[in-house]
Amino acid sequence: MEPTRDFIRMSKDADEIQGHWFPEVGDPVSTIESDEFQGTLIRTNDNNFTAQKTDRFGKIFYGAICNRQLTRQYYVWLPRVDQLQDYTRKNPDAMFDRFREFYSKMTTQNASLKAQYRRLWLMFVMWDSHQKVWTGKHWIRIDHYTTRTQFVTEDMESYRFLN
Repeated sequence: MEPTRDFIRMSKDADEIQGHWFPEVGDPVSTIESDEFQGTLIRTNDNNFTAQKTDRFGKIFYGAICNRQLTRQYYVWLPRVDQLQDYTRKNPDAMFDRFREFYSKMTTQNASLKAQYRRLWLMFVMWDSHQKVWTGKHWIRIDHYTTRTQFVTEDMESYRFLN
């Protein structure tokens, strides 16, 4: 399933996560300029990278060809759930317990998020690792608010529970 435009925007703005990206074959990507899914990285014959995407008719499209260093300047990484889990894997049991609580509270207040598992993981990682929440436009650190329960985002008031 292709990432949603909202997930792409969230990934683009997650500088902390983008900074940990070491481009590898198979990584899902978008471009810096667009909110469109570009495909997954593949290696070219000359050992560079490009994005490959197949449309619903089986036609293959390719993105810009670039080396590993330029890949991070042209493409945005759209981390998979397993990559997001690896990002927070200091203590796996504790991490999954925290995610289970996060998932429960988020989906209780906004049931439509159940279908957006990848997005929930990104939201969890940014909250758990960087104390940031998504406002609908960008990530914002919430430690400067008087109380975290007063914080309400534009499109997800579900964040109010985060204390």
